[in-house]
Amino acid sequence: MLSADEKPGVQARMRIHLPLPLGTGRAMWIESEYHRLGTLAYLAAYDVHRARIMGRCEPTTGIRPFTALVDQVMQSEPYASARRVF
Repeated sequence: MLSADEKPGVQARMRIHLPLPLGTGRAMWIESEYHRLGTLAYLAAYDVHRARIMGRCEPTTGIRPFTALVDQVMQSEPYASARRVF
């Protein structure tokens, strides 16, 4: 059994500076500046019996991104080898 949903309008960001690793006596440093890269839609399918999430980012929502998610799910086991899927 799968449950699917989408989260449109997720802000895509990339940090300007890489985090500095742990040092002797100090915690990891993470810079707060970032570049904005627009918005994306996150689509996910949750397998409720196996507690597994399969997801993907797309530039928009709609039937094509949803079909791509279904194709992604159907290429993974146990769905790829199932005799019937409803």
